[in-house]
Amino acid sequence: MTGIKKEFLNPELPARDIAINAGLNKKTIHNMFNSSTKEIVIDASNEHYDSLYETIKNLVETEHDLDLTLTIKFKGVSVDLNVSESLIVINTLAVKRAELRGGLWSTAGKRVEKPLMETLCKLYDVPENNYAVKIKR
Repeated sequence: MTGIKKEFLNPELPARDIAINAGLNKKTIHNMFNSSTKEIVIDASNEHYDSLYETIKNLVETEHDLDLTLTIKFKGVSVDLNVSESLIVINTLAVKRAELRGGLWSTAGKRVEKPLMETLCKLYDVPENNYAVKIKR
């Protein structure tokens, strides 16, 4: 297991972080396996990480002009990542950003859903007895 994989997929991390580090999110894993227990997340993440790493490795081997070094500095310590490691980290950051953005859109959607549906019903002259202004729970 490479050093970055060992750190990214460390079973001591929360399942959500393991999934994101592998380029997935827990919701995707749950949709794929109808479960998102930590064991399933770890298995799916390891499999996906290996597939992603192989794809990146093949890209690096075929694209000879591809040269990328990502330097990460934290508290005076720096580490240089090779092309493959850099692309893994960049992918992880992209997945995390997408998760955050999706969460924000989900929150926004929940806030506007009811008023939007009410407005559409009124615009199209749907009689009020055909929709509920207050959602029954």
